[in-house]
Amino acid sequence: MIHPEGIGFIEREVRLYWLLKNVPDRIDLNWMSIAPNRRDFPPGTEGSHTSEDEETCFVEVSVSRDAPPPRTYLLQFVGTLKSADYRSVPSAEFTGLMYGPDQSYSREVFIYNSGEFKANGADSILHHSAARFQLDQGEWPVVALFPEARPKLNLEWVDPIGLESPEIPIVLFGGAAVSSLDYPRHLKPPHNAFNST
Repeated sequence: MIHPEGIGFIEREVRLYWLLKNVPDRIDLNWMSIAPNRRDFPPGTEGSHTSEDEETCFVEVSVSRDAPPPRTYLLQFVGTLKSADYRSVPSAEFTGLMYGPDQSYSREVFIYNSGEFKANGADSILHHSAARFQLDQGEWPVVALFPEARPKLNLEWVDPIGLESPEIPIVLFGGAAVSSLDYPRHLKPPHNAFNST
């Protein structure tokens, strides 16, 4: 089951949201995915998957949109990615494990299959948010990124949504440093907006 049957690939333009809370002194986009092909964050920082709708980000890191904690930032990226598509694997057993409360299984699947997916030109895995699935059995797309996906995404805006979320340095893919003030804010988010395929 670690290598489920029926995985296809899809290449498309994406608009992805990413939420970070408890950010200490900077946002380093090169921490979005690290070897061995799994997501990680600097100590103390928590973050969501990159999601195709904003609300899923808030659910994933247990942040209330009306009362986000200090040093919380919402970012948006656009780009074109080729993803291994886990959304329609025809297996109830796989779905139960992948979207269950034990995140170690989904991480194991991600690591185990990443080499083959990259050999097929994939730079990411498209699946549903386990947090949203546990909340309402909803199927809300999220994208897990391989390191190869990072330079294909362009940062569009940065919104310091938490109280006491000041201007912050951002390390872009590849290492260039900018300021969050170099990007526009996103003042009125569209609710439940996600990419259709």
